[in-house]
Amino acid sequence: MIITLGIRSLRRTAAVAAIVCSAWMPGQASAAYIGALSFLDPAGTVGPTDTVPIRLRLTLDAGSDPLVLSADGSATPPFGVPLTSYPTFASSSELQNEGINFYQLVSYDSVTNIGLSGSFSCNDTFTAGTCSGGPYSFEFDFDSPDSPFNTGFVDPVLTVLTGDSIDFSFGSFVPNGPVAGGTYHAYGAMLSLGFAGTATFRIQATDGNGNPVFDELYQPVWLPDLRIAQAESDLVLASTPCISNPDPGCAGAFSRTVVPLPGAAWLLGTALGMLGWRQRNRR
Repeated sequence: MIITLGIRSLRRTAAVAAIVCSAWMPGQASAAYIGALSFLDPAGTVGPTDTVPIRLRLTLDAGSDPLVLSADGSATPPFGVPLTSYPTFASSSELQNEGINFYQLVSYDSVTNIGLSGSFSCNDTFTAGTCSGGPYSFEFDFDSPDSPFNTGFVDPVLTVLTGDSIDFSFGSFVPNGPVAGGTYHAYGAMLSLGFAGTATFRIQATDGNGNPVFDELYQPVWLPDLRIAQAESDLVLASTPCISNPDPGCAGAFSRTVVPLPGAAWLLGTALGMLGWRQRNRR
């Protein structure tokens, strides 16, 4: 299971988080951005009622284009992202609502928003693979000034140069009550650019049963007319190295060891509490 934060608008609209029960399939995209994502403070100890913050580092490869994001959709280029960095794949809820399920992006015609979006893979033991029903619940961070899901993160421009890094707050594990002692692991986080706008699509022909039609070389048969429709797509900037390898031994995994309050400390706290209660009652 993956929990995904939808496109974070740079025009101050509210972000929406949704649990995606099926496997998340990123769109095909150009390789303009080549990045790596890693957990900061990947190991440590916490108490049974402590919230566990998740901080990440995005590093752009020496061969990557610089990442420049603007809050201005009227800028040139819009939102700071050049056309050469646009995804080559898009989905269209408008077409799907019309029952058109087989299509291909020709080009984006305009963009109404480009913003940062994030995904967290709940193939972890913090949440027992449920995102919210285990010892912890995962929550995106909307409030920290250095969170990409805070509207002030790009205000007015965010720039990460080739070869440089940026650290940011991503989310946290919030305990669902006191957590049992032990070591808990997490593996997968992803940071993407989300695009929304209008685009030109070619539509694949379908047969009477709604199945896509192919020619004798098994190439798609396209309808002659192109179609302009609303489009949405994600361009993956980077993901953590263990996102597809949920194993505690994977280099790059995230863990916290929960240390229960020692029995002696609990007894001391109880004794001090009783002493205070007796002193109050003697007054």
